[in-house]
Amino acid sequence: MDRAFDYGSKGWGFESLRGYDKTTKRMLQLNDIKKLLYKHQPTAVFERITMGIAYYRTHISTQDVDLNVNFEIPVSDMGNADFNSTMEAKYLIRWIVM
Repeated sequence: MDRAFDYGSKGWGFESLRGYDKTTKRMLQLNDIKKLLYKHQPTAVFERITMGIAYYRTHISTQDVDLNVNFEIPVSDMGNADFNSTMEAKYLIRWIVM
């Protein structure tokens, strides 16, 4: 089972995992989430590194959307780049976990 859909362990409903747009009454797609990250520029917070994967998380809250966004970054992808304890979430877009 994909960790992103293990709602029991996180206590989240499906709406908070994928994001639900109250205005359009539909689930957010990956491109919608990317647009929100660029528009609202939230900060991603480092959580932990486990088994070669770094975990970051951010939250986007607007009038229409209340969304938790998770990122899983393989340590092998980091190379020589700097990954700080907090950083702009838009820089982690390629590692969004749906």
